[in-house]
Order: sequence, then C-alpha cells, then structure tokens
Amino acid sequence: MSRLASFAEELKALREAKQISLQHISAATRIGVKFLQALEEGRFSVLPEVYIRAFIREYAMAIGEDEQAILRRYDEAVKHDHAEEEPAHESDVVTDDFPTDLDPNYHRRDILLFLQRNLIPILTLLTVLLIVVFLTTSDGDGFPPSMFPEAPFDLAVRESEAVQKQAVSAARPTKPDSLHLEIFTTDSVWIQVVIDGMKTEEYLLPPQWRRSWSAGEQFNITIGNAGGATFRLNGRDIGSLGKPGSVVRNALLTYNTTGPL
Repeated sequence: MSRLASFAEELKALREAKQISLQHISAATRIGVKFLQALEEGRFSVLPEVYIRAFIREYAMAIGEDEQAILRRYDEAVKHDHAEEEPAHESDVVTDDFPTDLDPNYHRRDILLFLQRNLIPILTLLTVLLIVVFLTTSDGDGFPPSMFPEAPFDLAVRESEAVQKQAVSAARPTKPDSLHLEIFTTDSVWIQVVIDGMKTEEYLLPPQWRRSWSAGEQFNITIGNAGGATFRLNGRDIGSLGKPGSVVRNALLTYNTTGPL
C-alpha cells in the first residue's frame, strides 16, 4: 500500500473515531461530499490539483486536528511515494575505471544520466516557466497583469502559509470601518485577505457566495481562480482581479482604487 493511501485511511479513521459525518464536514467547509470521499479513498488524482492542500487543511480543521501537522504528513507521503516511483539502479552508476579525458563517451553518459534522474523536475520547471510567460503576456479583463502579478496556485498557497507564520506589524491608528469590501463568487475560489497589514483571513469559497470585510486603510488580496469572483469596494463595482483559473497576488485595494477597469 502506498504512503498516500495509508494517509487517506488515517484521515478517515480520525473522522470516524470522532463520529463526524462527511455531510457535517461538507456543510462546515463548503467542500462537496464527492471530493471528501475521494480524499478519504486516496483518489487524489480526481481532485483539483491546485486545491488539494486547501481541502486537506479545511478537512483537518473540521475534525479538530492540527492542520499543519496533517499537511506535513501529506507532504511526507507524497515525497515517499514519488521516491519509490523512481528507484535507483546499480546500472545507472558510472563505474568506468579509465580517466575521463581518455574516454570520449564518458561526458555523454554523464549528461544522459543526469537528464534521466532529473527529467521530472526539469519538465516541471519548464511547465511553470511557460505558465508564467503566458500569464504575464496575455491580455484579459480586469486589472492589468503588470499591476497584480500572477503566479502558480500552489506557490501562492505556500507563500500565504509563510505570511501567516510571520509576526504581525505594530498596530497603527486607522479610521475604523472606513473601507468596505464585498466579494461575489461565480465559481470556487481560494482567497487570502490581509486587512490593514495586520489581520490575515483565508477562505475557500464555493460558487454563488457573498462575503464582506471592513478596514481602515487598505486590503491586500491574494486570490486563486481570480476570474471566479467580482468585488465591490465602498459600493463601487471594481469587477474581477484577473482571469478564470489565474492566481493574483498582493492586489492592493485602497481609496484610490477605481473600477471596473
């Protein structure tokens, strides 16, 4: 049994031990029951890849477990299974007794061996670079990409976790409730809202959902699937922050923000 399959069984055992139903978790997290079932059965391939870590975090919180500890166990399982998929072979090791400068094929074998062992990371890096180039050069509605740079969703999730671990800045005088932000979703979105640089809130919102926040001076928004939601700031419609499926990081909304663009 793979480590990921064991991890999924442990999640299910934790839930059943606390006598919590999948319907209860679905109601608390707004994650569909079919996705929760796939999570517990270890069928991670049928889950939206960019949402897997967010789903696991919400699941752990719903059953009263330490979400960071659960995520670490998930990461360890992924790392273990990937390592088993690429076992080392003795035939991969170059054991030539001759000096390299006397063997014209030595460097060729060394390069081929390097590419063989690092094919997946190289392809992953090239894919990420192509996505970044596409997102930063394509046109679309809403705020221009140069204003709010986009990034891969899993990178944004990791950065948001790092932000939450940092010490919050010292409080400064603000005008309470002078800024009012509303979100309206048309699709599932993940969003992080930093209020006045001090308070951080993070949500996984379902379609057809509305939520609002108040601030004194500014909102800093990071959102996945940016085209799946529109915003209203102090009663003004400012539209979406990006395109469907894209990730927008550090979108700063203040009194000077106007829209829609």
